[in-house]
Amino acid sequence: MQDLRPGAKLAGYRIEAIERDDGAAAVLRAQDPVEGRIVALHVAAEPPGSVASVRFLERAHRLQGVVHPHLLPVYDARTIDGRALVISQAPPGRRLDEVLGEGPLPPGQATRIATQVASAVEALEGVGAELPPITPDRVWLSAEHAYLDPLDGRSLLARSDRPPSSPAAVADLLDAMVKRDSAPAPLCEVLSRALDGAYFSVAQITDALRRLEAGSATRARRRRRVAIVVAIVATLLLIALLAITLA
Repeated sequence: MQDLRPGAKLAGYRIEAIERDDGAAAVLRAQDPVEGRIVALHVAAEPPGSVASVRFLERAHRLQGVVHPHLLPVYDARTIDGRALVISQAPPGRRLDEVLGEGPLPPGQATRIATQVASAVEALEGVGAELPPITPDRVWLSAEHAYLDPLDGRSLLARSDRPPSSPAAVADLLDAMVKRDSAPAPLCEVLSRALDGAYFSVAQITDALRRLEAGSATRARRRRRVAIVVAIVATLLLIALLAITLA
């Protein structure tokens, strides 16, 4: 991996930065000279043809068929320049773990992120793709959108222990984002049920989170209507007082 540094070229891509290197694979931010876009290059440390590299490319090929608005898409997976290489969309925005380093998120924002990630996990499960760790360092935030990075280089070296169920993993992610003692009761209830194993599929927790979002939106609309009514009444009272004063 020593030759993969900013300014070098790999398979025609100009490397701009090294995002991470977990020993199994390096993730490089690079410029696509043909499409004119920034991409992420996932470069296997193991040589082409090894069990680990073959498994990584097979997994990436499966991910190529998954199109979801909250999943970083995989563009290509191949062996080139003597390396097993996977090309995907460069992550936008900031990584969730970096954002959480500044403190917990508002419950509404945390619920929205968890809902989006859960729907991405559901899409992966729908094609039988191996799930990446559902952890803050795998999630990227840009504006109102969250994106799950489906590629995990650590799976190259060896199959990891059986991960927690996807509903539990989504619940763990949500739990990491909020301060539970100040979170709304409905959110705490969904979180407790998920951590207790009450949801048997990620679709179930996705539905529960969407209901939470819908309920929050309804309550926000009611608060806005009340605020408008109060403002109108206050304005009318002020007009009435001015009229009395001027009479």
